[in-house]
Amino acid sequence: MEKITPGIVLKQEDRGEADKLITLLTPDGVITAVMRGVKKTKAKLKFGALPFAFMEYTLSVKGGNYTVTGCTQIEDLSAVTASLEIYYSASFISEIAIKSSATGNEAFLELLKTLKAMLYENAHPLASAIHFCQFAIHNSGYGYEYKQPVSVTRPIDLLFYTKTLARLVQYDFCDEQLLLQTLKAIAKNFEEKFDCTLLSKTFLF
Repeated sequence: MEKITPGIVLKQEDRGEADKLITLLTPDGVITAVMRGVKKTKAKLKFGALPFAFMEYTLSVKGGNYTVTGCTQIEDLSAVTASLEIYYSASFISEIAIKSSATGNEAFLELLKTLKAMLYENAHPLASAIHFCQFAIHNSGYGYEYKQPVSVTRPIDLLFYTKTLARLVQYDFCDEQLLLQTLKAIAKNFEEKFDCTLLSKTFLF
């Protein structure tokens, strides 16, 4: 059976001498697929296994396993890897999507919007990470919970970091220390709810 779907590469890892295993977020959820031969220098589909590649993937489906047989670029998001700040936040967001088993077109569009906001709208990477983490918690059926970090002396209205507002916190209008403390609190909340450890958080705090 063949399946054609848009997808964003959240993770990639080597598999054998020439293949890669990629994790995609699609409108149907998170899937893992093999890309054969893409580690070879002249591989035609090599670009489809790059971090945050945004492609239309053609997948061969057999016994519940996916193999990429073709891909066409939808939009170039490679600039995500050009800035360490954006790349670290994008990696955190990817891990959130994987560990929350993000499903549905809403999650796919939210991740895409969050990445593009960092690239094109000057959205602060930490605020974007906060936003998507809260979105993932809420999208998984949990209500929003707000716990003010003890070290913060002034009130925090975490509602400002939910929905679309998180992406609008720009570099010139943000309190980085406040964002960092807020992200720590929300990441801890996520880990407790999904019984996991977010490895990528070490790059952010």
